[in-house]
Amino acid sequence: MNYNDEPTLVPGHDNTLIKTIGDVGADPVAMPTHPPTHANLVMPSHGHKVATHTQASTFLVRPRC
Repeated sequence: MNYNDEPTLVPGHDNTLIKTIGDVGADPVAMPTHPPTHANLVMPSHGHKVATHTQASTFLVRPRC
């Protein structure tokens, strides 16, 4: 995990999320997510990337099933 002042950007539109969180100094961040699946091993969720690539506290909210 990288907790430097400058976030390490990851491919995809996660770059925009991570950069914006850093630019505005957002803390905490609340994001919708989905129940984990086997696909998360290959392609983690946006919330996972935000939580592991920013210093912001990240609250992930799953939909009710």
